[in-house]
Amino acid sequence: MRQAIALSLALWVLIATVAVTLWNGRGGAPVTVAAASSSRDPDLAGCRGGGDGADEAAACRAAWRKARAHFFGRPAS
Repeated sequence: MRQAIALSLALWVLIATVAVTLWNGRGGAPVTVAAASSSRDPDLAGCRGGGDGADEAAACRAAWRKARAHFFGRPAS
């Protein structure tokens, strides 16, 4: 009786594994997250490259601060 239960359990685990594998394999292309459009905020478009200059870093921090404030509906400080 124990062997039958163990075999049944193993079979169900195998079926579930195959089902999950097949389910995840459907849909073709992998899911990607769309990046924010640079046309909406040109100030942030240049910050995505990770500039090395200190003035660029300060400008990027200010642009991100402005974008966060706008997103959360707060005035930019």
